[in-house]
Amino acid sequence: MSKKLIGQVKLPGDKSIAQRAVIFAALAEGTSLIRSFPQAGDPLSTLNALKPLGVEYSFSEIGDLTIKSHGQSAWVSPDRVLDLNNSGTGFRLLLGALAGTPNVDFAVLAGDQSLSVRPMRRLTERLQNTGAKLSGRGQANFAPIACEGQQLQGGDFALPVASAQLKTALLLSGLMADGETAVSEPHASRNHTELLLPAFGGQLSLSDNALRLKPSRLKATEVLVPGDFSAAAFFLVAGSLLEGSRIEIPNCGLNPTRTAMLTVLQEMGAKIDLGEQLSVAGEPIANLLVQASPLRGLVLAPELISNLIDEIPILALAMARAKGSSSVSGAAELKIKESDRLAEIARLLSFLGIKNELTTDGFRLEGNAGALFKAQAETYTVPHDHRIAMMAMIASLCSEKPFEVIGREYAAVSFPDFELILRELSA
Repeated sequence: MSKKLIGQVKLPGDKSIAQRAVIFAALAEGTSLIRSFPQAGDPLSTLNALKPLGVEYSFSEIGDLTIKSHGQSAWVSPDRVLDLNNSGTGFRLLLGALAGTPNVDFAVLAGDQSLSVRPMRRLTERLQNTGAKLSGRGQANFAPIACEGQQLQGGDFALPVASAQLKTALLLSGLMADGETAVSEPHASRNHTELLLPAFGGQLSLSDNALRLKPSRLKATEVLVPGDFSAAAFFLVAGSLLEGSRIEIPNCGLNPTRTAMLTVLQEMGAKIDLGEQLSVAGEPIANLLVQASPLRGLVLAPELISNLIDEIPILALAMARAKGSSSVSGAAELKIKESDRLAEIARLLSFLGIKNELTTDGFRLEGNAGALFKAQAETYTVPHDHRIAMMAMIASLCSEKPFEVIGREYAAVSFPDFELILRELSA
């Protein structure tokens, strides 16, 4: 495979936005249209979990998604387990909505082996404090979790960490609650819910540094899903690291609560140009162009973590080929993703011959100043984690001797065409 990447990348739709859109549409009365819905594992798992609740949907020939619902009050108790597979976003958001839906008297949400060891107590305890009836392993800390829908009491939630998933799940639990639901965070997390929920008629406002939702009946609308910046990040790094590369990335979502990675890469010396910015349903988008350039090490500020938490694995790879030392702290949340991503980052860096040290909430490393990696073997096995799989595939391109990634198929969770696009760019 060539050591440079040249061409254009068609991004999948942003799965964070897509999963919110399908759940909001399922809660709304009427027929919603969701354009550019990504055909990836997580969004499809969330979509499939809605059908047993009485929600109808269909795809057009060009991939646009139509969702027909009679509203939250028309949801029915499912006749099967709602299997979210590997989608933590889908699981948490749907659990929040179901906990506050009185007409669904019983539902069980489950996931795959990876999702079933991810802790849910931050959410379930707060839901139970407003009257939710939940049960499951470890006092409803782990999937599967059974839910008996209730009319909940409105609540005032001060979250211990910034979490867009937790924030959104609690807001959804309040759509049919008795009273207002308020959620505050120590600092801002991604704001897709704040932009999208009002488009569906949610009575959401910001007051006294808290998001406040009045009980709301959602109405159908049309949504265009922008390209996923988290997916683009892998190509921004690959294009920066591989000499002679030039990659165009059109229609990329540039929500400012998601693009700290872009700023960080530019501070490291990455050559990334932005085209004219447009707005689609309140979400900014633009065309990106990245070209290879030498990078320098960086100490990542902890306050940026929530806005690039998903990009830290591929950022670690950029740091590994930068000149000088780099470090990340305040990222303990990575321990409870699809894998312990901090441990997996450290393991892969060591495999690549990069000196690194794992800390309680991050890592430190010494970059190789642009030299090719020295992989320790011809194969490398990744956990069931799409972001680690994609990180490893790009690392192979940056190695003296490319290695085979065992488990690369896990990339399909968020980016089914990832490996194909890599091949096309290197042709």
